[in-house]
Amino acid sequence: MKIHLLILSLILFLRVSSQNLVLNPGFEDYDSCVTGFDQLVAPYINNWINPNRSSPDVYNNCTSNPNVKPPLSFFGGQVPHSGSGFSGIVSYVLPNNNGREYIEGEISSSLSKDSIYCVNFFLSLAEQYHQPISQIGLYFSDTLIKLNTATMPFTPQLQSPSNQFFADETNWMKWQQPYKARGGEKYFIIGNFNTLANTPKRTPSIPFGDERDSATYYYIDDVSIEPIASYYSNFTIGNDSILCDSTNFTKLLSVPAVYDSVRWSTGEITNQIAIHQIGTYSVICYFGDCSVNDAVTFSLFNHTSYSAVSDSSTCAFNAPVSITASPGFNHYSWSNGDTLPTSSFVQSGTYFLTVSNICDTIVDSIHVTLFPTPSPPTVADTSICQGSSAFLLAATGNNIRWYDSLFATTPLNTPPTISTATVKHFTYFATQTIDGCESDKAPIVVNINPLPYANIGDNQKHCEGISLKLETNTDSSFRYLWNTGDTLPFIFVNASNSYWCDVTNICGTVRDETTIEFVSCNECLYAPNAFSPNGDGRNDVYTVFSNCPLKYFQLQIFNRWGEKVFATSDAHQPWDGSYKDSPLSAGVYVYQLILVNELGETTSTKGSITLIR
Repeated sequence: MKIHLLILSLILFLRVSSQNLVLNPGFEDYDSCVTGFDQLVAPYINNWINPNRSSPDVYNNCTSNPNVKPPLSFFGGQVPHSGSGFSGIVSYVLPNNNGREYIEGEISSSLSKDSIYCVNFFLSLAEQYHQPISQIGLYFSDTLIKLNTATMPFTPQLQSPSNQFFADETNWMKWQQPYKARGGEKYFIIGNFNTLANTPKRTPSIPFGDERDSATYYYIDDVSIEPIASYYSNFTIGNDSILCDSTNFTKLLSVPAVYDSVRWSTGEITNQIAIHQIGTYSVICYFGDCSVNDAVTFSLFNHTSYSAVSDSSTCAFNAPVSITASPGFNHYSWSNGDTLPTSSFVQSGTYFLTVSNICDTIVDSIHVTLFPTPSPPTVADTSICQGSSAFLLAATGNNIRWYDSLFATTPLNTPPTISTATVKHFTYFATQTIDGCESDKAPIVVNINPLPYANIGDNQKHCEGISLKLETNTDSSFRYLWNTGDTLPFIFVNASNSYWCDVTNICGTVRDETTIEFVSCNECLYAPNAFSPNGDGRNDVYTVFSNCPLKYFQLQIFNRWGEKVFATSDAHQPWDGSYKDSPLSAGVYVYQLILVNELGETTSTKGSITLIR
């Protein structure tokens, strides 16, 4: 009983001691009665000013001007909320902001830091400019503000919700919010602080069909800022909760027993209620002209579906192996120490994963198998003789794959078929695959070897005294053996004889042979002195005979008048006794012969030739 009496005494004390800190809150204090529009200034009204370059209005029953005399003023009928006066401002107008108006009021004493104040005023939408808007704001300032701007460049500390449209043209609507002071606030401005584009607006319920539907004019009265005890506004009915299971759910919600009245979203009006279903619950607590509210939500946890992690088998060279668990859990704990949804593994083994959230804890296991990289297959280099039968390359291993390059990534479709038509040296590569893992590439060198061949030349005749070089075809893979015992691709000889050379490689042995004759080159010329080109098949042409090799030969024949009738540098070219394709007459002709033998010795001789017909 004593506790209830104490609470009641506190409530009565708070009611009696509460006071409105706004000077001239109802626009009743003036030195001169208002005479027209644009007079929210002294002496027509005290403690209120126009903070920008526009011109708010004041209305009072004391005036004789019907435009600003309630209840039938220019912008539409309205009686004061209390007393005999109120103010009016344009809060929105198209096509620009030049008509935007605000009112700036004064607080009797600066607000105290962290103190709670109940802020409210009443407003009514004028009948003439009646497009309703929301987000009417109130801005606190430490100093008096007076700007030459169309709008106020401030963000208000208090602002009505965007979905609360003040649309009543008949009754006064209450604008109310609690405010926690930062300390030192002495002045405040009321109006629309949004831009034209960001101002929430709505079409009037009964439009005029002209510009009046695109402008907003509000009457404002009885502005109040009252200090309140902190426990009136600083309360909560609990924190939002997520339930794992709603079976047998029961919760008590309560507010302190200090308010004039209480109304719950359930419709109950007691200080404490019991709820049994999940959902959102709210309460409004009234004290004097202010109210506070709070809400709490109880929701059922949306259990996350978990999919078991699949075992993983792969080749060791693919490590590390990344595995990702089901998303949507708050905590992940892998047995290797990782705490993210994805973990990496570099060794084979069995690992465990624990996932959890506020309601569930699940343990899973995973087997990771990292197959070792197999060794390359067994291969052997291949050498074969040119012209042999084509064959397939072979390697010993599992699932053999063939490549034509060390860096190739796509295997050949079939094992390589080796053609032996051309001498060639090349390399193929083979791999084997075990448990899906491919080995490194093993190279196979293939050599197509040439068949051995030898050619030391035809039979030859040479002058005695020279050293003749006999040589055969040269190949680094060949071996050579001469009948002289030499083993190089060449020999030097100076004696008449038959010479041969055996050429050998892995494909076999071939031999070539030649006869070399060395002759005396001291007397190697025979020049006949007559011939008879009569077509009888005997001695029909004139030929100079030489039994030794020559390096140079020149034969010229002249008639008795010195005219050259035949010339040749070929010792084997005969003269048929004609000149310019015509047979010459019988007679004596002169020859001139120059020759150089293989030893470099020169012989020059002249003589006569008798042509017999």
